[in-house]
Amino acid sequence: GAWRSYLDTIDVELHLFGRLAFAYESKTAKDIVNQWHPDLPQTRQIIRQATSTFWLIREILPYGQDCEVVGPANVRAKVTTEISSIASRYA
Repeated sequence: GAWRSYLDTIDVELHLFGRLAFAYESKTAKDIVNQWHPDLPQTRQIIRQATSTFWLIREILPYGQDCEVVGPANVRAKVTTEISSIASRYA
């Protein structure tokens, strides 16, 4: 096959809450959408292109309850599994 000069991407929707929603600034061209959510007050809606769910999860975990992965469902499920695994270490 032909060599591609780019990685495959997946669009991931995030919702940001609290201080993170107000402080968030896009630092890369990965954000397709960066706006206040039209239906949820004080919620920033981000749609971002991710090349790796592994690195995406590591990027958002430090933000805890101030960041929610909304979709796609398979990426949300990976985040749920990761958070459950972390919680089970402390049970």
